[in-house]
Amino acid sequence: MAFSSIILVVLYVPYKRPEPSSASEKLTLLSNKNYLISVGIFCVLALVQFGYRILMALFLKLDPSMQGIGWDSERKPGAMNGLSGFIIMLFPLYFSSTLSEKLGIKKTLLALTVTMIPTIFTISWTYLINNNYATFSVLVLLNGICLTSSTVFVSFISIAISNSVSSNLAGSAMGISQAVVALMRALSTVSTAWLFSWSIDSALNFFPFDIHFCFFMLIFILIVDFILIKFTLDETVEKRKVKQNEVKLLEKLN
Repeated sequence: MAFSSIILVVLYVPYKRPEPSSASEKLTLLSNKNYLISVGIFCVLALVQFGYRILMALFLKLDPSMQGIGWDSERKPGAMNGLSGFIIMLFPLYFSSTLSEKLGIKKTLLALTVTMIPTIFTISWTYLINNNYATFSVLVLLNGICLTSSTVFVSFISIAISNSVSSNLAGSAMGISQAVVALMRALSTVSTAWLFSWSIDSALNFFPFDIHFCFFMLIFILIVDFILIKFTLDETVEKRKVKQNEVKLLEKLN
């Protein structure tokens, strides 16, 4: 059945070579407001996404006397991330399409950002839970929610970036955005580790400059991302941008 489907596609589905983009067309990305804003939103999310990962690795190993969780082996963090992975696996599978249909790209990005803010805030206080099993269970749930939200966020902002440019520029646009985002991820990893070290060694080791400081920084960055999405991202990202010749082709088909 699958083989016959492939044969039908090869024989009857028309194929058109992708239209290459010129250097002048690529330069138009620098004046494409929606594209630049979408990349900026992606970069801000990257700061949170990778900052959160390094922060959690440090927070879970930090001694309870210093407001950490105090797990002294890799077994518990590994088990926690593994169980959180079920949430990451199942949520996009069953709910991403629903979010896209019901909310659209912009509202979904806002909803995911709002979800991450209280989740990260709550994680910063989990060291207060005295029961080991309760701590583990709560962290599995909250970590799964946070990682799932950021993962789905990446999918939707990638669609926004792709929709901001015409089809022949999509590859270049995504390549440039991924390169810029990679730099932001590296910056986030280094800066979060440094800020965490500063927060536990500094003389200002009192709330909110104690263990909570890095968590609150991530929350602040998410608030910045929310503002960018809410007030600068245009509704046109909901649909793919098409060139004039593509519009004429669609009109003929209709």
